[in-house]
Amino acid sequence: MGLRHYKCERTGECFDTESDAEECEVSSGPPKRECDGDLWKCKDGRCIERHRVCDGTEHCEDGSDESLLDYDGCNRFPNDTDACPSWGGERYVHCPALTAICLTPDMAGR
Repeated sequence: MGLRHYKCERTGECFDTESDAEECEVSSGPPKRECDGDLWKCKDGRCIERHRVCDGTEHCEDGSDESLLDYDGCNRFPNDTDACPSWGGERYVHCPALTAICLTPDMAGR
């Protein structure tokens, strides 16, 4: 028998504990995408290395690390109107001088 997971119907995410899934159901905030260590949580509950998020290769069986859906790998900051794809799970914004270039907020002076 495999490891048991609990699904949050609100977001479609899987959790290791029933209490985490129940907390997700009553929350109105974005889904939790952190795992222990410097890992990122796939929608199916698996954890991958953060630098593999939005790198052009699917590492999550459900593809959530490369998805553009709200709060998924390449769109971790959907409410940020100036956001670029979230490569490596990090936030990037458009360069003020040249919007075709994406920088970390620190480099862009934000």
